[in-house]
Amino acid sequence: MKNKLKQGIAKVIIVTSFLPFLACAENTNKTIDTAPKITRSSVNFCARLSTINTKLADEIKIAEEKQSKYQNSRVIKITKKESDANSKHVINKAKRAARRAKNWDKIINKAKTDEQKLAVNTYKTTIQTAIDNNQMSIDSAVKTYKFGLTAIIDINKNSTNGAVSSFETIVDNALEKAKTDCLNNNSSKTVNTEFTKKINEAKDVLKITKKAVETRVGITALKKTRDESIKLSENALKDEIEKARAGLVVALKN
Repeated sequence: MKNKLKQGIAKVIIVTSFLPFLACAENTNKTIDTAPKITRSSVNFCARLSTINTKLADEIKIAEEKQSKYQNSRVIKITKKESDANSKHVINKAKRAARRAKNWDKIINKAKTDEQKLAVNTYKTTIQTAIDNNQMSIDSAVKTYKFGLTAIIDINKNSTNGAVSSFETIVDNALEKAKTDCLNNNSSKTVNTEFTKKINEAKDVLKITKKAVETRVGITALKKTRDESIKLSENALKDEIEKARAGLVVALKN
């Protein structure tokens, strides 16, 4: 096969590597090199068609295995990141609760009259309710984000698999057409040209899908919605705390 054709096929197989994206996750441009190593030969295209068929089949399989392994490793990494973030959140939540308990004890000690003790209890109840509401809002926002992220990952994975399947179909059809043309004693150069055209069509399909999969519009929108919800909840909590504290200060002065 001519050198140009060999390079064309090599470039096509490279495109079979796609990167799912994450979340919360990370923005990466890493690519997996799955390009086939096709050796040079002076034999004409038709004479080498059987060898080309075997090499393409073997190297597409290798590319799929590498992609599957990479996708699985990304899922594991994302899952671990989510788990670590959740553990950290639980620890920090416990620490904040412990600090509040100490502060409430100090405030209670400042209450001397029944009215002041009642004000302290009211303050404590108000703050705890605000905190619980804030936590529920945050949990809801994070849950929605995770659900959406999982959906996007699944969609991207299905799109990638579908593109690879389309690629394989185009290549199979091109090979079968080339075999028939060679058996009919068509010009090896012509068969070569038509085969290359079909391979380039397969490459274009993969490029379009790859571009769509790599776009971060969906994830960016999810993160924005999550962050805005959390910010609103945090601001509401802050307002509740300041309001309750102001009332408590007045009550303890009386």
